[in-house]
Amino acid sequence: MAQTGSVFNRLLSHYLTWAAIAVVVGLESWFYYWFRPSLGMIAVAVGVGLLCLALWIPFFLRSDAFARSVYQWIEAEEAAQQARLQALESDFYELKFPQGASQIKLLREKLGSLTEVLKRRLDSGELTYSRYLGMAQEVYGAALDNLHEVAVALRGVSTIDAGYIRKRLLELDRGSDRSADHEREYKALRDRTVLLEDQTKRVSRLMAQNESAMTVIDQTTAALAATRTEKGYATLDAETAMAELEQLAKRAGKYTAAR
Repeated sequence: MAQTGSVFNRLLSHYLTWAAIAVVVGLESWFYYWFRPSLGMIAVAVGVGLLCLALWIPFFLRSDAFARSVYQWIEAEEAAQQARLQALESDFYELKFPQGASQIKLLREKLGSLTEVLKRRLDSGELTYSRYLGMAQEVYGAALDNLHEVAVALRGVSTIDAGYIRKRLLELDRGSDRSADHEREYKALRDRTVLLEDQTKRVSRLMAQNESAMTVIDQTTAALAATRTEKGYATLDAETAMAELEQLAKRAGKYTAAR
């Protein structure tokens, strides 16, 4: 659905599409002002104009101009995504959370491997190819969204010093002061501890979900790699071919004796 929307947006935003619309509208206007047609003729003219615009869509989608436009858009999107990923990696290193940066690298590698296997097993024009690649990209995108949420969560609690809180709570527990200020400080420290624990659990949950996503990508890649979708060089599998060749080798001596 997203890919269809992107193609439609590219079609509408291209200057040649607007040029085609301008030509049709211009011709319709010229026809009206020059011939002063009846209402029925106006309806026919409008119908012809809409038909021309409808025919323009498949014609333009197959044109080199549209292909170049799509390739340029894809390159721009890939460059923008690469910049976002680099910024996210920098965030993780700044937050001293290298596991996040490691997952980014692994996700890219696994999606790349799946794409390469798909290219070797299926034709890029097949619907099945698009479905596999589309769903893999959705899983990849969802995992990156998780990592973004991880970075935001870590940033939100980055100023909470767990060591200081534990030390201060221990001091308050050992002290004899039970005043209102004591209770207020104790509660504030405990609230920060709970907040840190909640965000830590959320980060762990998102990271675990990403590990599951990578496992699914690996399983899909392995399943595709183990499935032969096209005819190979031989008509027999390796074991059968070797067995046949061994039988022929055993008969070779009989042929020599017969001669």
